[in-house]
Amino acid sequence: MPLTILSSPFIKIAACLPIISLFLMILTPKIGLGIFIASIFFNVVFYLIYKAKLEMELIMLSYFVQTIGISVKVSKLSFIEDKIRPLINPLKSVLKYGFFFRIKSGSEVEVLIESISAMFLLPFVSFQLVDKKFRQHQDELQELCLLLGKLDANCGVLNFRQMNEGDWCKPDFSNETAIEVKSLIHPLIQRPVANSFDCHKTVLITGSNASGKST
Repeated sequence: MPLTILSSPFIKIAACLPIISLFLMILTPKIGLGIFIASIFFNVVFYLIYKAKLEMELIMLSYFVQTIGISVKVSKLSFIEDKIRPLINPLKSVLKYGFFFRIKSGSEVEVLIESISAMFLLPFVSFQLVDKKFRQHQDELQELCLLLGKLDANCGVLNFRQMNEGDWCKPDFSNETAIEVKSLIHPLIQRPVANSFDCHKTVLITGSNASGKST
């Protein structure tokens, strides 16, 4: 229900009403002022109610917007530029609304800005525009997240190899249902004990918490 209301034209109408009432004050000051005060009061109350109900959706969307921002920076790297630019070009326009999706620090300035934004429902209007853009380009967004995930995983593997020079190897894969390792060590232990084993069937390692199952 909250998402249905948030995606309706009602949001844009309510957001524009305070601005319209300002022009109406020129013709009929009393009526214009009354509509302005009523619309501001309604928008602030509406914002506070639905912000709590839609907190998860707003946070989720903020992560996607941040992902686009990071992608723009990553696209400057020559080795990935050709792959990532076609994906971010139709999406990077959402960065214009990134101000409303950033992580709040709770400063006095942010509280003031959020109060003003609530009067005109700017976060919800931005939500509509960003959500529409993401829905129109779901394939690009999904491919972009997958590409960034692979890049992040590869960076982790490269970092591990550099920090553990001589203690890693490339695995040899086969169609056999078996695993064979020699001098296997735990990568997070400073002085690990190497173990070798050859397993051709399922093995269940049991033990209480912190008993050393992973090592």
